[in-house]
Amino acid sequence: MGEIGALVLGPCVMRLLGIVWFTFVYALSGAAGIFLGYHLMGDGPGFFLRSDPAQLLVVDVQKIGREGDEPLYRPTFALADAPPPRVEYVGQVWLKGNPPRQGEILPGRYDPTTGEMRSRVRIGMTLWLGLLLQPLGAALLIEAVMIAHGFPVRELPLRLSGRRRGPVRLLDIVDDL
Repeated sequence: MGEIGALVLGPCVMRLLGIVWFTFVYALSGAAGIFLGYHLMGDGPGFFLRSDPAQLLVVDVQKIGREGDEPLYRPTFALADAPPPRVEYVGQVWLKGNPPRQGEILPGRYDPTTGEMRSRVRIGMTLWLGLLLQPLGAALLIEAVMIAHGFPVRELPLRLSGRRRGPVRLLDIVDDL
């Protein structure tokens, strides 16, 4: 709307529309952050609470992928201290990164009721992104409430807009030398 909208509607109505719009954007972004964080964590916290620490033996590593791409892998685990024949568990999630070597023993967790086994790396991957997104989403929801109560958007600690007033100066000390 810009200048024409300000002339037609008046500055008070434009300010109110801005408050409504930014409240909506921040509330929607905050809710999306909380939902995505919860969704990405999946069953990680529940598995962590109902499982026991264990040493996991990598029995096999399945790999898929095209040449030139980083391959995906899925390890098959067994309890390292279990006598043969060992019960094996193949995970359902394909992972990226450096796969473990066959015969390697990894720290992890074991759920005796379901037989599920996860390495500590996999548990950390499922939890860290969710634990990052949920507080960020909550902070954006709090900022939406602040905007709705008249707090200026340009003074918020977390801003969704990329516009800044002037250059960002990391070291103002250099100018003093």
